[in-house]
Amino acid sequence: MRRKVVVSINGEEALPVRAIPLVTGWLFSPDAVAEVFGRRCGEDYHFQMRKVSTFRIRDGKVVEVFSKEWKHAFDELLSLKAELKARYKNDEQGYVEWKKNAVLLLPEGVFVWRRQFEANFAEDLSRVILIYEEYGDRELIYDPIFPGGLDAQQVLAGFVSSEVEAAARDQVVEAAISGPNPEIDSAPPQAAFQAYSFRTRTHKTPTRNYPLDHVIRKARSNAEEPDNYHSVWAELLLLAALERPPTPLMGQVEGEGIKYDSGNKVKFLTKDALRKRMNPSAR
Repeated sequence: MRRKVVVSINGEEALPVRAIPLVTGWLFSPDAVAEVFGRRCGEDYHFQMRKVSTFRIRDGKVVEVFSKEWKHAFDELLSLKAELKARYKNDEQGYVEWKKNAVLLLPEGVFVWRRQFEANFAEDLSRVILIYEEYGDRELIYDPIFPGGLDAQQVLAGFVSSEVEAAARDQVVEAAISGPNPEIDSAPPQAAFQAYSFRTRTHKTPTRNYPLDHVIRKARSNAEEPDNYHSVWAELLLLAALERPPTPLMGQVEGEGIKYDSGNKVKFLTKDALRKRMNPSAR
């Protein structure tokens, strides 16, 4: 079932944070939403959203949700992940249940301004190569197909009354709340958005590839199962163990991961980070 998931606050379109995984086709997963807006993700993660803040309505006014306020959602998502890993033998078995439950652990009534999100989504993705990129991955779908067990009422919780929701099946939902003019008080100046067009991609942002992209591609070409992160990780360890490992690899440190030069400082790639890099929608 499809349903628009954009709300309108004082005439400005907003996107509930619960809708972000659906709108992005799960490229921006629920745990990534909590990590990014809680400012917990590393600099190498493909989504940074540095110019995007989250907001909610308090006492009839739009107020910012601070990064520290995301901690409970982050912790609950970690707990859900551990619970499902203990219950199911592998990730695939618990993935469907995770998609439904993880979205509902994101806070209701919290949103981002749509134009800000679109601009930064395009900007962030312009800097990276998605290893498993498919046609349409860089598009945003505002009338997404809902997975079983999840519906629009749950995603839009905290924004509209049942009466407003029933009357707006195929329209942008007018939130049953009010706040200050977001153009003045919350959103960046209009000019800040004119440099970007998500649909036309008219902006010119220099492409900056992830420093490990070519090494990961090499490891995948050597791996027996190039789509299996366990197999690719084994090949990366072999490359890191070489007397002269390929740039930017610098070896392996037990308990830390694969050491590499990011260009301005030394960093570490973990097996879990590789998993998320190879499949951004994975938990």
